Amino acid sequence: MDGTLLRGAAEAHGRALEMATADAIGREVPTVQSIDPGGRTDREIIRVLAGEAGVDAESFEPLADRVITKAVEIYGATVEPDLSHCVLPGVAELVSGLSPRDDLVMGLLTGNIDRVAALKLGAAGISRHFDFEAGAFGSDHEDRAVLPGIARARATRGRVAWPRERTVIIGDTPRDIACARADRVGVIAVATGPHQASSLGEADAVADSAADLLALIEPLV
Repeated sequence: MDGTLLRGAAEAHGRALEMATADAIGREVPTVQSIDPGGRTDREIIRVLAGEAGVDAESFEPLADRVITKAVEIYGATVEPDLSHCVLPGVAELVSGLSPRDDLVMGLLTGNIDRVAALKLGAAGISRHFDFEAGAFGSDHEDRAVLPGIARARATRGRVAWPRERTVIIGDTPRDIACARADRVGVIAVATGPHQASSLGEADAVADSAADLLALIEPLV
């Protein structure tokens, strides 16, 4: 989401993760930006924040759900009501054109907590274009490689999973590419996040902007 659909919308989200983690462990934590968050799930981010503050993963695990719940509460109280200025060029046109199609299911596969994703895209004005029941989120599992399988199962409402050969993940980091490869599905990278096109070459295709994505999606679905 951040870097693929939106730019500049992650500050309040990051603060919420920091504040919720610090509250749970009773210690100060580093900033999210200091731990290379691009492509990480929120569950991984909070574990790393706690680890950097000296709390081992085993000790933190029982606190993880509490942190997720608290982070949603904080984010809901602090998110800007209007994030439409953060929507990347070409994104609104792309998603509004794809969402009505009967031959596609457009879900979110993101490291964001599900409620954070809904609040963020709602404030950005584009949430209505996505099927939130067909997605997978950072609140579902820490390991991003697990998320594509979750999303494909949800896309068919629990029946036979959506076929791999008709699945394309779109992302802006090498971690997005890696999770697609782990589930053996297609992947298109877009160089609108922190990584230049030259570092996204493991994808099936690389776009410079959302405006270039439609022509790349069609051959893969």
